[in-house]
Amino acid sequence: MSCDVMDDAGLARHYAAFTADLDGKHGTMESAAWLEQYTQALPDIQRAFAHALRERSLSACAIAIAFHTGWFWHESGRAGEGIAMLRQALALPLSTRDAAELHRLLGMLHFGEGDYSRAIEHAQEALEHGLEIEPAEPPHRYYTLFANALLYAGRYEEAEQYYRMAVDSAHSWNREGDLSTCRFNLAILLYECKGDFAGARRMLQASFETRAADEFDDALAQETLARIAFLERNFDEAVTHVAAALDLLERVGNTEHILEVSMRGCVYLTLEDRTQDAASLWGRYAADALASRNPETQAAAIEAAAALSTARGHLGDAVRLRAYLERFRQQHHLVVFPVEQRLYDAWDFAVRSVLGKAAYEHAKSSAQSMHLSDAAGLLGAHL
Repeated sequence: MSCDVMDDAGLARHYAAFTADLDGKHGTMESAAWLEQYTQALPDIQRAFAHALRERSLSACAIAIAFHTGWFWHESGRAGEGIAMLRQALALPLSTRDAAELHRLLGMLHFGEGDYSRAIEHAQEALEHGLEIEPAEPPHRYYTLFANALLYAGRYEEAEQYYRMAVDSAHSWNREGDLSTCRFNLAILLYECKGDFAGARRMLQASFETRAADEFDDALAQETLARIAFLERNFDEAVTHVAAALDLLERVGNTEHILEVSMRGCVYLTLEDRTQDAASLWGRYAADALASRNPETQAAAIEAAAALSTARGHLGDAVRLRAYLERFRQQHHLVVFPVEQRLYDAWDFAVRSVLGKAAYEHAKSSAQSMHLSDAAGLLGAHL
């Protein structure tokens, strides 16, 4: 029976099954095609959800549709619509597990919106319900969401506590793949927020020993080691690791990740006084990085432009770019953690000393009129 001739109950059941099937393919099929399937069906999905909300006998369908569209709302950048749908589903009679999962998804969407207080609120609700599920289920995904929200809210000690609880949970439930991810998350906190580089390296080593490595895992390891070396100010090591990561990513064909890593590589190369190599890497990837739909990739490109401007001696332009980058990060809820912020503060102090207060303040204020397209144009004039 086509969707056009289905009755409302049939439509609700059909799209509960449809979204469950498509949700199950998240991460296993090409992202654009996955999003397009949801988008094409969205009017019918919403109509099915609305009817299932009205008809008590179809509540399970409404809950399923809300649950199985969670990642779509997140990946498509339409978190506000997802939050509205999930809130309506939460008003229905729910099992403990359904309540835990709906709150978890709501926390994830608020997290994506940069509303960390609401993310914490729902992550805590999800955890409380998750610990009451019978029969018991592994709670580490609830610990992890709660830790993520705490981390981005700047509550680092609490975040570390819950990351460690997630590690213990995944270990006790013998979930090796999840254990690897939990250890990786903890390692990020250790080097980004606490400056515990040795502890982070040990945790990363344990993380990558837990899973069966493929080329993408190896690339992720190299990229992360580059990041740690950069924060340690060991720039030659950072350059070596980034080169290895890019070589592996080229083999895998992960285009989006190549763009972000290459832009970080530009920064590391300028700090290693290899400006021409940095400019070559910029010329190869920057246009695509700036045109990306991923704000993290775009931010990495702006940072690379600032680093190259600094290396070329155009400090006023570098100040403009860094001031614009700060505004761009605020707009897209991109957090800079304490160890990296200390590097930025040192750079800022040094450049201000060289330029003088008046020139520095003028360059910084002129960033208010900048747009993303100006980053490439500003740098291109000097290359």
